[in-house]
Amino acid sequence: MFILGFNMFYNLVILVAVPLLGHSPTSWPPLFDRPWASANLHDFWAKNWHQLLRQTFLVMGGFPLSYIFGKLGLVFGTFLASGLFHNWAMYAMGMGTDVRVVLFFVGQAVGIGCERLWRRLTGRRVSGWAGTAWVWLCIVGGGQGCSAYLSCSRPHKDELMLVEFS
Repeated sequence: MFILGFNMFYNLVILVAVPLLGHSPTSWPPLFDRPWASANLHDFWAKNWHQLLRQTFLVMGGFPLSYIFGKLGLVFGTFLASGLFHNWAMYAMGMGTDVRVVLFFVGQAVGIGCERLWRRLTGRRVSGWAGTAWVWLCIVGGGQGCSAYLSCSRPHKDELMLVEFS
């Protein structure tokens, strides 16, 4: 439903923006390229998931950390910037902040690091049905895992883990 809603809003923007701005519809590429069929996390995040803020995350997190830590810093910095952006977006919507959001995105960087290690050890990329299962485990399981882990450490299980800035 999320992908459908996001695509619908994007397409409505295109319907308004193309005639008003005089752009060709081809200058507005599709947001998603079958993310549910991704064979590895790298393809999921680099090609199949929307790329609207990719450059922003690279500039704000990836490039600065790449100067210090190389390719590893690029990946972690990009996902850290994405996690912080999503956290700030939640705050802007009046939902407070939640460290689980940042942990989820940093966890994706760890998953991509695991894929790189797998390729170095085996000479093959993560792919096929096992790769798709890996992506689903990292995306769905990672999100649920961050939530469950931090929920267990909270004093009241029915409280949301939201922190308001004073």
